[in-house]
Amino acid sequence: MQQEYIDETRQEERLRLQRIIDQRQAEHDALEMRLQRLEAARDKAERLTEARQLERNQAYAEAVRVWEAVCALDPDDVASAQERQRVQARQQRAERLQGYLHELARRMVEIKTIFVPLTLKVKQMLEGGEEDTTLLGLIELFLDRTLTAEDLTNTVRALEGPRPPAAAPPMNFQALADRMRRGEIVYCLGSDIPALFDTTVPDTKTMVATLAAQVQGADAHGALSMVAQYYHMKPDFGLSSFVRHLWQVLPNAPLQVPLYDLLASLAPPLLLISAAYDTLLEQALQRAGKRYVLMTSLLGLDAEADVGKVVLHYSDRATPEAPCLEQTLSDRDVLGQGYSVLYKIRGALGVPPLDSLPPQHALTLSEEQYFTLARHIDKIIPSYIVRQFTGRGLWFLGYTPRYWEDRLLTNALLARRQQQGEPANVVRQAPEEFEEMYWHHRGVRRHDLALQEFVRRLKEYSA
Repeated sequence: MQQEYIDETRQEERLRLQRIIDQRQAEHDALEMRLQRLEAARDKAERLTEARQLERNQAYAEAVRVWEAVCALDPDDVASAQERQRVQARQQRAERLQGYLHELARRMVEIKTIFVPLTLKVKQMLEGGEEDTTLLGLIELFLDRTLTAEDLTNTVRALEGPRPPAAAPPMNFQALADRMRRGEIVYCLGSDIPALFDTTVPDTKTMVATLAAQVQGADAHGALSMVAQYYHMKPDFGLSSFVRHLWQVLPNAPLQVPLYDLLASLAPPLLLISAAYDTLLEQALQRAGKRYVLMTSLLGLDAEADVGKVVLHYSDRATPEAPCLEQTLSDRDVLGQGYSVLYKIRGALGVPPLDSLPPQHALTLSEEQYFTLARHIDKIIPSYIVRQFTGRGLWFLGYTPRYWEDRLLTNALLARRQQQGEPANVVRQAPEEFEEMYWHHRGVRRHDLALQEFVRRLKEYSA
């Protein structure tokens, strides 16, 4: 039409064409403005979705940058400006809480008895839980060295308040045996179970004394982890030497343990969490022809990326598989395939062979390794294991929280199971005062019965 206007010589026709051109130009301009508004709205919607996804992933710094871009698209949008300020506040809060976790980890040795529950509470706040200003105030005072480690420990315990008495009802062995036959129990098994059934088998105290005698300066009455730390620090020994010496003193000769034989005789796939380094439970499962998967977690000392990876060794396969991620484990659902799961929470010796994985990568032995375990405990215990707690009872058998390392593992399991309505149980006769108080404080019902008698009575109803 512009060309027609140029070529036209008649004045009246040129006026008519000009009016049409002006009208079309106005329509074009209006459509162009509408298109720009639609494109801006589309860009804003995409950025809003991106910002909210980043916030859900706790990537607050990136989310703030996206909100700044949204505000730049529409400087007059008050709601977007308020959202940017809100996310900035969450970013600052997350950085503050992450800083607390980092500093608490550096001073973990001072507060080792409350480190796991304390850091779990901070992580819950970090993941969006309600902020406990009183607890955070105490942490700030401790990190500023205004509050001592002892005062922090006592105050945190006082804030938790008294737990309801963990009184155990009379044992109904028939009902418990039926429940075991249905696979509705998770068993947490201590390392001294073989010694409880056979007095010729060395218990942990005896093994500590034997191992400590080989290293000058090691405390023969301390914890196994302390002796391992001595080996680790001695240049003429090293942690690999400790592993080999430990393997030599562990009970590995053919030995039948009544509790292990009872568990191996149960038909359904079982979830067994063992704190033992020996292979007697594996031997019992093999004798019974029960298929199982031996599962261990990697500490990731060689590479942080390995933290939480698991090593699986199927009883019906010759060699262990390469370390896999938690998601791989969940996808396989080995329990659903009919395998029992034997989770060695401290790592395993003997299977895989000693030389196949470096001990510092696949085992938790020394105090230093327990500190690493504590820092990453929420990653190291597989979520697949934790999910199996739902609908199942948790029973501690042959397990005593004598040392802080034992309590670290116990606290971690109980904390991951805290949403269950059913209390955990422990079979323990005449414990020392501290242990009695510990189980009571953790809300665990104690059944005053010797483990040998417990197993004997269960066998009567399991036949």
